[in-house]
Amino acid sequence: MRLLILSDANGTTTSALIRAVLGLARRRPDVVVCGIATGRPEVFDPPAATLARRAARRALVRATSRRMPFEAGEPLGHEVRRAAARAGVPVIVPPGGEVNDPAFVERVARELRPDAGLSFYCHQLIRGPLIEACGGIVNYHDGALPAYRGLNATPFSLYAGDALTGFTFHWIDEGLDTGDVLLEGAVPADPAAGLAEIVRLKARAAAAAVPRVLEMVAAGEPGRPQAGAPGYHSGAEGRDLRRVDDPGRLTADDLLRRVRAFGLVEMAIDGALRPVTRLRPAAPGTHLAFRTADGATLAADRLVGLPPRLRPRGR
Repeated sequence: MRLLILSDANGTTTSALIRAVLGLARRRPDVVVCGIATGRPEVFDPPAATLARRAARRALVRATSRRMPFEAGEPLGHEVRRAAARAGVPVIVPPGGEVNDPAFVERVARELRPDAGLSFYCHQLIRGPLIEACGGIVNYHDGALPAYRGLNATPFSLYAGDALTGFTFHWIDEGLDTGDVLLEGAVPADPAAGLAEIVRLKARAAAAAVPRVLEMVAAGEPGRPQAGAPGYHSGAEGRDLRRVDDPGRLTADDLLRRVRAFGLVEMAIDGALRPVTRLRPAAPGTHLAFRTADGATLAADRLVGLPPRLRPRGR
């Protein structure tokens, strides 16, 4: 079975999924990855200085935190790049970065000849000609379907207070997250865990499901239609929740859920918009404290992942 991976993102989940597929191909001669197609090759080849800064920052945060807080990017690009190079898998950039470009679709059909495609955060709406050229494409979606169609499915499920946060492998059609479901899974949404912890847990579960997904693809399983009430969240909706121009108009519960769900929320505190990554109950007069709509006093005691004493001046 020949597979073409399509991805425009690199992070905890995409790294885990891509390396799971490459690892399976290494162990099984009947599985071949014919390429990783991306419109953003720079995410898989970050500069060494960027990787070093991210690694140092992550180490510092780990050393100063009992629980791992929000991480604004992880140094994973080199892992995917090296794994692909070791496997002899080319990273392919379509003309103009557009996976639906006719020249790229023709190359897929004539040269790459995949039996199936795998979409791991391909940030483009994949059209019929490419789906046909791939022999069908399976998409990984980080939420339960159809309830969490659209973007930021994991954050929105955490914001809703779900006990479990799901993920779905489904066939792509020309709708938005509307294709038939191959495999579903879920992980516990520990109330004490933040977004980064939940994402890592979900990434491990999704990567572990890859062999079963590929077995289903090889067997030609069509999946089943999505069932249940559909829901949709847009990028604009997520951006609105991640920016709070007047935190005093919201309840403490709402603000705490936003920070937990999205990892970072920009809040106007003491006359400046601050990138808040943790809030705690505090006494009035505490540095960066404010009063909420329900009378609680909260203080921002972590901005962009670092303790106040380690933050750069002015942040």
